[in-house]
Amino acid sequence: MAEVTQFPLTDADHHAATVFVAVTVTLLTLSLATLIIRIVFKFQSSLRFGWDDYLIVIGSVLAVADWALLLDTIAWYVKPSRTFTDLGNLQYTVKLGALAVPFWAIAVACIKISVAIQLLRFQQSRPWRIFLYIFIVIVATTSTGFLLFDLLQCRPLAATWDLSIQGAKCVSARTFSIVSNTQSAINITMDLILSLFPLTFLLKLRRPTTEKLLVGVLMGLGMTASAASIVKVVLVVQWVTEVDTFKVGFAISTWTCVEMFLGIMAACLPSMKSTFQRLLTAIGVDFTSQGPRSFFRSLSTFREVKIEPVQAGDKNSQNASRFDPLYSVDIADSTKSAATDFGKSGSGIEECEKFPNGNARVVHTV
Repeated sequence: MAEVTQFPLTDADHHAATVFVAVTVTLLTLSLATLIIRIVFKFQSSLRFGWDDYLIVIGSVLAVADWALLLDTIAWYVKPSRTFTDLGNLQYTVKLGALAVPFWAIAVACIKISVAIQLLRFQQSRPWRIFLYIFIVIVATTSTGFLLFDLLQCRPLAATWDLSIQGAKCVSARTFSIVSNTQSAINITMDLILSLFPLTFLLKLRRPTTEKLLVGVLMGLGMTASAASIVKVVLVVQWVTEVDTFKVGFAISTWTCVEMFLGIMAACLPSMKSTFQRLLTAIGVDFTSQGPRSFFRSLSTFREVKIEPVQAGDKNSQNASRFDPLYSVDIADSTKSAATDFGKSGSGIEECEKFPNGNARVVHTV
């Protein structure tokens, strides 16, 4: 029987390759923009770089490397005029796809651990901090295990893409699918935990409801990465029995990059909280009122908010009623509150508004 050296390409294959390029380039640009803004914010605020910052940078570099490997092979399939691919190009595609997996595993681990360390700055409760440390150990352990499995799936590794190697031992496609989906299930669970974890301290903050809602949304964007992981799991299951492996393989690569880039954005967007707050304030969203109805009331009423100087102890001023229920007036209590609410390592900018007599101030962190 003659060896097959030509493999047909369908319109679905070209479409999947085009979608990969369009979607991933867009998300890559957005994720790098949020990362740059985070770094610039750190430098402008004279804040010290922490482990979470170093890890998100490392994770982003590895994510870009993963994307570059996938782009190098998938971009060839974009042109509709290419109706066939040869065995050499097929092996090259499989090779780069296999080499990209370790970059993905380490990148995702770095991103998740970065977010967990960031949450450690906010959460001062000892039980919850222990929980986060255990979380970090689980992420590091499972990611390392999957990395080793990927590197040892074939002995030698080159047998993963070079079928001409004799005597190679490789795991079956079904086994690889089970291990891959198990790791994806762990990632989904970890994303959900990171997205919901801010509820452990946000509800206790002495902040307006609208402000807490904004922080919760920004810190909960990791759920979008979970959605991408779920879609990828479905595709990996489908890939085992799919006849058109090009189409499904390109789709898996797309959602793999979507998962990484959304994770980077979810880790970096909380540092832009003050920017989003100023934009929302400009369109009339009220960040000074308390109560569950303040957010919806502010959306329905566009008005100009005027903040007047407040004399310490002056209970008759209109703006005094705004600040008194929200912030501690005593300087010692204010500092303690800011440290408790936002962590003692200085992860945000403390804005201090001195009263005219200099006896008291309002402290809030952005």
